[in-house]
Amino acid sequence: MLTVPQMREYLLRVPGASQALLSDRDLTDVMNWMLIEFNTDTLPDDFKKYTADEITTARSNVLADPLKYRIEYWAPYQE
Repeated sequence: MLTVPQMREYLLRVPGASQALLSDRDLTDVMNWMLIEFNTDTLPDDFKKYTADEITTARSNVLADPLKYRIEYWAPYQE
């Protein structure tokens, strides 16, 4: 997913992430840990860790329809 720019933001905006009862700094740490721990083999070569500023911005932009967003930006890459 992280090879598609919109999906990088999507991972932060889905309700499970954006509404987590964690500070932006803690969510940053969790997201980076999960991606590196469980997806090292599939991360793009130019992967950059999330920043707390990125988390703050994403959380302020509520994702009203995660499924629609995912279909629009991710589905074309699945064919």
